[in-house]
Amino acid sequence: MYSLKTKPVIVLALGLGLQFLSAWSQPATYAQEPATAKNATASVVSAHEVSLIPNRLRLHLTVKAESREGENALKILQKHQARVTKELESLNAIPNSITYSITTIKVGTPGVDDPDSARKMIRQQAAQMRNMNPGLNVRLPVVQVTEDDELPQIFTASSHLSAEWKLASGMDAAAILLPSTIKAAIEEKDFRGRKLKEELAPDEEMLIQPLTGSNVYYAANAQSPDLQLYFVAEMTEAQEEEATSMAFQKAKRSAALLAKASGRKLGAVRSIGANPSVNYPGVNYVMGYNGQLTGPSPRKSSREATGTDPGELKHSVTVNVTFELE
Repeated sequence: MYSLKTKPVIVLALGLGLQFLSAWSQPATYAQEPATAKNATASVVSAHEVSLIPNRLRLHLTVKAESREGENALKILQKHQARVTKELESLNAIPNSITYSITTIKVGTPGVDDPDSARKMIRQQAAQMRNMNPGLNVRLPVVQVTEDDELPQIFTASSHLSAEWKLASGMDAAAILLPSTIKAAIEEKDFRGRKLKEELAPDEEMLIQPLTGSNVYYAANAQSPDLQLYFVAEMTEAQEEEATSMAFQKAKRSAALLAKASGRKLGAVRSIGANPSVNYPGVNYVMGYNGQLTGPSPRKSSREATGTDPGELKHSVTVNVTFELE
């Protein structure tokens, strides 16, 4: 089941160079020759919206493993991925939908993205306290964190997991509750690999504690959600053809009305183009610079629409047409 809605945008170029553009949320891009009475054109942008019922649920998740040796971190992650795959199959995920991205590995101090910046912030805080309280002799932990300190180095291997579930009966109660079921399993079965973190010795924890405290600000701004669950619907080829045809016919009717109002007749098509436009509310699909998942692109094809909330999903087909005016 689906429905169509139309949002036209009309641009008219006459001999006097006048242009009329109706207000619309999507900007129109067009090219126009020098205005003369002979080459006047009317450019129309028309979008038709299709309502789709989700038929799949898609998961994106970051999985990790740590070790003091890079090769061992990779081995631990591979073993973890095999276990997670079995758990997903037991949850009735589509077998061939369970995939992992290329594994990446980085080395650093746990909880400290940038030790030098963390040391600098601590020193700045110490200086501020002394300036505000000249008579206060405060010895802050920064004096224990010198440039020569050998901070523990841990290797972290990570990859992005993708999996899908079929929603056989559309958006029924089982489909609406499925995301909660999957999230509970992710926590209970430790899909992320939080239990695979490398343990630090007490003296190592004491060494980095001041730095991790000053790193909170940076972490809060740099980190991003490592879990995305969203509903997916896909427009069929027939639906796309129908929406494109309706968009063109509406664009032609709108251009004809405008041509008549200007005392002209609608001529041949000078140029035409179409593109899909998708609305996926609540889905953040930009990859963060630190490699964590704000979400890989939620769509696998231009016909897909995605959303985090159960219900109808929206997909639009936009047509850009330029007609000659006679």
